[in-house]
Amino acid sequence: MSLPQFQKTFRSLNKLLENERHALMSGNLDQIEPLLSQKEKLLGQINETEAAPSAQVTTLQNKMARNQLLLESAMGGIRSIAERVEILRRARKSLQTYDAHGQKKDVALTEARSVEKRA
Repeated sequence: MSLPQFQKTFRSLNKLLENERHALMSGNLDQIEPLLSQKEKLLGQINETEAAPSAQVTTLQNKMARNQLLLESAMGGIRSIAERVEILRRARKSLQTYDAHGQKKDVALTEARSVEKRA
């Protein structure tokens, strides 16, 4: 790849990484997947360049590392939410308490049944 082609690819990948960062920061995770194939293509082109300017390659590496940390944080948040939802779901079905001997005891809760009132 020639230097002018590299510069064009660098600008495209740099813009894509900024768009990815913006999507991660704003919580628009559905925008991440469409960028993936384009990012892979541009990275492949960058890797084919034999004499790529090291400062520009370092810039791209730093941005990719930053975005990876943001993505990992977002995934951790999603996992935390999923765990919390599961805890709340279990809490609706049972009650965990302790008996007189300090042993855990699960008490199953049944759905509330309606009471028929007659006059």
